[in-house]
Amino acid sequence: MTTMMDERKFQALQDYCTRNVPRPPYAQKTKFGTYLPTPLVRARTAFEYLLREGIIREGENFLDAGSGDGRIVALACLFGLNGVGVECNPHLVETSETLLSGLNTRGILNRTPRIAYGDFLQDNTYQSLSLPFEEANVVFNYFNNHLDLARKVARQSRAGTRFLLYDWEKEACVFNGLEHIADITLDESCEERYRDDYLHVYIK
Repeated sequence: MTTMMDERKFQALQDYCTRNVPRPPYAQKTKFGTYLPTPLVRARTAFEYLLREGIIREGENFLDAGSGDGRIVALACLFGLNGVGVECNPHLVETSETLLSGLNTRGILNRTPRIAYGDFLQDNTYQSLSLPFEEANVVFNYFNNHLDLARKVARQSRAGTRFLLYDWEKEACVFNGLEHIADITLDESCEERYRDDYLHVYIK
C-alpha cells in the first residue's frame, strides 16, 4: 500500500505546479464559485493519514468535485488512486488539462487523468469521465457548494463511500445520511501559512 509519497515525484509535482499554475495569494470569488487551490503539502499529509489508517485505499475511484487546476487529482494518482475531477470554470478546466498532460509527459504521472467540464451536482456531467457519480469511492471537496454535494453523496452514492471535506472551520458539519468518522488538523507545521486547515471525513 502506498502510504508514503515518493519524495522525488512529490517535489517534481510541487515544482511543476509552482512554475505553471502558481497559487493565488487569497481566495478568488468568481461567477463559478470560490477558487483557492489546496496546498499540496497539507493535502499530502492528509492522504498519508487516510491511507495509513485504511480510510482510503489504492485503486479506488477518487473524485475531486470542484477540481480547480487539477493538482489534487494529480496527487491522488501519485498515491495510487484513480483520480478524476469535475470543474465548472472553463478556464480552470483548460489549465488543469494542460497541467496534467505536462505531468504525464514528464513522467511524473503514468497517465493523464480525466477532467470533466460542468456542474458536479448534475449526473450528465460525468458522462465524459466514463465514471458515473455513484462509482466514486471517495469524493473530495474544498467547501464549495458542499452542502448540496453532501446531500448528493447521501442520496446517490453507494454504502461505504467516503466524503472528504477540506475546510477552514475546526468544527465539522453534520450531514444527514453521512457518518462523521475523523478529523485531520493540517496545521502550520505542514506549511508556512497563517492558519490551520481541516479535513473532515465522512462515510455513507
